[in-house]
Amino acid sequence: MSVRHYKKRDEDQILKLFWKVFRKTMSYKEWKWKYLDNPNRHEIPFTLVFEEDGKILGHTSLWVHKAVIDGEQKQIGLRIDTMVDPDARGKGIYRKLSERLIVDAEKEGISLLYGFPAPKAKELQIRYIGAHHLTDVHRWVYMNKPFSVAASKIKLLKVFSFLDPIYRFFKRPFKKRSKKVDQYIRKVNTFDREFSFSALEEQVFLKRDTTYLNWRYVHHPINKYEILQWLEQDTVKGYVVYRTTTNEKNLRIGFIVDLVATGENSDQIQLHLLEKALENMRSAHFIQAWTLPGQRIEKIFKKARFFQKDSPMPIVIRNINLNNIDLNNPANWFISMGDVDSF
Repeated sequence: MSVRHYKKRDEDQILKLFWKVFRKTMSYKEWKWKYLDNPNRHEIPFTLVFEEDGKILGHTSLWVHKAVIDGEQKQIGLRIDTMVDPDARGKGIYRKLSERLIVDAEKEGISLLYGFPAPKAKELQIRYIGAHHLTDVHRWVYMNKPFSVAASKIKLLKVFSFLDPIYRFFKRPFKKRSKKVDQYIRKVNTFDREFSFSALEEQVFLKRDTTYLNWRYVHHPINKYEILQWLEQDTVKGYVVYRTTTNEKNLRIGFIVDLVATGENSDQIQLHLLEKALENMRSAHFIQAWTLPGQRIEKIFKKARFFQKDSPMPIVIRNINLNNIDLNNPANWFISMGDVDSF
């Protein structure tokens, strides 16, 4: 029994284990995009497996990215796809993988780990690797069709669905944008101009350069994203990435996956981009977004008439070698849905 690094052709067993643990299929194409095509990793992904008699019984990995932390570029890792074969539980596999992960991350110069674990995994990370529960993610919702949503839960309410257009008309929080504003917003299929925001109020955020953004959104093998950019004086000063999907109740759900802007008027740029994305998702029953408590962008969502629905998921961090910044203050972090592999 041993913990070792990934080697070529492990993916066959890893994908079978993924199905056995999560009861979801991950295609080789998606695995390759996630693990091998990541522009911040070269040739070999940061993946550990637990092997016994030639069989992979456990797996954990880091999505390693460049980040700006207190003005300096560092490497940070999102912990993803941690899994143990249900038939092999009780052997301490999770603990062994977790402890080795910290040792190897430190050797690789990774400064910080973060993740969004399930409740049991959160307890184990705190116990085994000294992780810290930073806070719980705020989920914000913009409702387009409240009566149809209610009818999906109580069928008798379906007769009131005709009220949805009236609701949307009176809820509409923003006036028609001027042509001057609209001339700055353009829909794009790729990030064709350099964009790297380096002057955010928050002190911890992923570095969003063109290479990363195209890999993350344009080349995603499964999800289809829509992208709007704010182009002013031949410079991209902001963008929004969004998508829609249909759930098992046949409800159309929209997601504000990433919304950022720079410069003196960044708040107004974010608001205009958000408004345009909401217009483009008129057919969605409701639209979701994420923030951390105290994140500056919360006021943008409030202004656009989002409401905070709940706080369904923890964010857990493990500081490896950062000493001069308060990592325990959620307001120092910029987190969006796009910072998580599942979105």
